Parts: sequence; structure tokens; C-alpha cells
Amino acid sequence: MLLVRQILLAICVLAGIGRMLDLLIKLHPRIIHSLKFVIVL
Repeated sequence: MLLVRQILLAICVLAGIGRMLDLLIKLHPRIIHSLKFVIVL
């Protein structure tokens, strides 16, 4: 049961991160481009 809870929690966290990234991409494309640039460096 603990494992199932951890998996569900991980899915929720990943979904939340995905939504945040989606919002960032929609609202601030320039920020995303600069982040990609920083990650490349």
C-alpha cells in the first residue's frame, strides 16, 4: 500500500510540474528560451 501511495504521489508531482511548465511556456516563452540557454551552458 505504501508503494502505491508513493507512486500516486510521484504522478501528482510530475503532473503538477508539467502544468507549471505548460503555463510558463504559454505565458513567458522568453523565460523558457533563456532557461534552455542556461541549461545548454
